[in-house]
Amino acid sequence: MSFATLRLSCLAFATLAIAPVSVANDEDAAPEEQIETVDPAEAMVEAEEMVEAYAIRAPDDKGVIGFDAASVNFGDVEQGSVLEHTYLFLNNGFGPLSVQRGYSQTSGVSVRISPEPVPGNELGEIKISINTDGMEGEQYIRIHVVTDAFNGPDSTLYARAVVWPVGEMPVEEENAES
Repeated sequence: MSFATLRLSCLAFATLAIAPVSVANDEDAAPEEQIETVDPAEAMVEAEEMVEAYAIRAPDDKGVIGFDAASVNFGDVEQGSVLEHTYLFLNNGFGPLSVQRGYSQTSGVSVRISPEPVPGNELGEIKISINTDGMEGEQYIRIHVVTDAFNGPDSTLYARAVVWPVGEMPVEEENAES
């Protein structure tokens, strides 16, 4: 049976592996004798082995979801603003991935999902819209996503904003050096 692999930290491991690495090998040696340079090719092999060891494996007919970012911070906004954001995700599996439902228990938040399954190695998106009427102060909003993904059918996304009453939002001072 072949498997799809979610490469959770592949790029991070590979990036670290490419750079020449120096490590101390003897605490009592002179400083110039303490440095050992690691061959980037050897480091890459070790990184690939680590990725393989920590990879999530899914059957060929299953989707595997991975978000580019699970949170967004809108910063300071004025009450009544409508905030919009699109969360991107990659189906790292070979099988299709369906987003069955997206919702928030926060009033004024709407979640739009695509009704079509996302094929393997394709991007999908979840769009949110937040109407800040009736909100004030710091807002931490949870968006719940229900999918048929092998690695976790339930995901939580986050949105944050500081909502100021109309006319009370702090104004940033411009730099006088223009």
